[in-house]
Amino acid sequence: MKRRIGPPTEEEQTRLRLYIGTRLYRKIQEVNLDLEEFGLELTKVRWMTYNSLGWTLEHYSDKRYPEFEEEELHRIAEKKALAEAAKNEAPLQGLEGITAKGIKEYLDKYVIKQDRAKKILAAELSSHYRRIQLKPKEGETKSKKKNILLLGSTGVGKSYLVEKIAEKMKVPFAKVDATSYTAAGYVGGDVEDIVRVNLLNNAKGNVKAAEKGIVYIDEFDKVSASRGGHGPDIGGDKVQTALLTLIEGKEIEVTPSWRKSGGFGMPSKTEGVINTKDILFIVGGSFSFGSDGSLADLIKDRKKQKTSNIGFGAEVQEKKEDTDDYEFLKDVTPQDLMRFGMRPEIVGRFQAIVPLENLGKDDLVRILTKDAEDSIIRQYENEFSNLGISLSFEEEALYAIAEKAAVLKTGARSLELIMFQTLFDYRFELEGTSLKELKVTKAMVEDPERELEKTLQSMYKEADAAGNQEAVLEE
Repeated sequence: MKRRIGPPTEEEQTRLRLYIGTRLYRKIQEVNLDLEEFGLELTKVRWMTYNSLGWTLEHYSDKRYPEFEEEELHRIAEKKALAEAAKNEAPLQGLEGITAKGIKEYLDKYVIKQDRAKKILAAELSSHYRRIQLKPKEGETKSKKKNILLLGSTGVGKSYLVEKIAEKMKVPFAKVDATSYTAAGYVGGDVEDIVRVNLLNNAKGNVKAAEKGIVYIDEFDKVSASRGGHGPDIGGDKVQTALLTLIEGKEIEVTPSWRKSGGFGMPSKTEGVINTKDILFIVGGSFSFGSDGSLADLIKDRKKQKTSNIGFGAEVQEKKEDTDDYEFLKDVTPQDLMRFGMRPEIVGRFQAIVPLENLGKDDLVRILTKDAEDSIIRQYENEFSNLGISLSFEEEALYAIAEKAAVLKTGARSLELIMFQTLFDYRFELEGTSLKELKVTKAMVEDPERELEKTLQSMYKEADAAGNQEAVLEE
């Protein structure tokens, strides 16, 4: 068919207006432009102007947002660059020379205590990435990945351990809360979005890198514990089942969120696939509130039943009501986890079960004084330094902070709360004053308000004295 040369007919103009207007409307939606703000509707956007040079895309009234075309082109170029990078970039750069001992030494700089947990995590992470990088020899079966389950009270460092490992390995990392997800079709996050959204975003769109990343799912015990009640199970077992396929290995379609959300007339289009078979999944939880008690209580009951004797010659058992939960969690079995509420299938997918120790007062002091850039004391020192005040701590003050934090029984998280309660008013009131040094004492920790009042009164007296002296010298 021979193409006609010349301006389009009226019928062609109408069709072009409809086509280009519809495309323009979709593009405006894609860049998340608020259409109501500009008074634009599909029928208005479809109106176009024609000139001797061809069709120009402009709005119905005036060009209130003419740069959207430039932004759209920039977005497409960026997307192509990311896709090209995903093909060419080695996703495991920086892992050469990584050893289990090297990871353990790195963790020792940041994480207090948890020696056994650090060894297990270091060994498993090193083994996992060595398995990915090395191709099996002829006739050799490739070993399967070992996913990891962390058990421990709130604030003992579960999340922090995993974050520091991902930082050391320089791989994409995503941390999510298990309670944010529900069974498909209900209000809540889709389990697949853990990889499709969280991990892929942290991998900057690099699918190949995301496929070698680490996912940490916190509060896993909240979807494990058996729950009573009525109505559909939108969490619990259903979430565990959805996670099971994700952990085992599943291909997840990557679709742009604007298409996924059903943009006007735009069919869904898959732009890639993420395979989760090499993504390392680590889950953690305190396992403190099951329907039949905490996990430690279940283990305690099991051991009591096993050692219980009746009659003469029975072994007298010492009362261990005050025994640290860690002493029981060390002996956890898959059967204990199933009694708590985990499905047998998902228990079997976590080959490494790692209990973490509780933190005592001395451990909390060590966390405060650890020599790390992200230590709590270093952060407050920097904040007061920005105000022109040199901040220091007496040793007794550190133990007073740790003692108050230990009462709350939320581990390292309590330290941040006590530090905030102690120093917030000082930071607020001393800004812009002439004070150059502030030493935190035990009295300040025990009664911050009273000690702050003393500090301010002392400053006022010094200022008055200096003012009087200046007046005398002027006379």
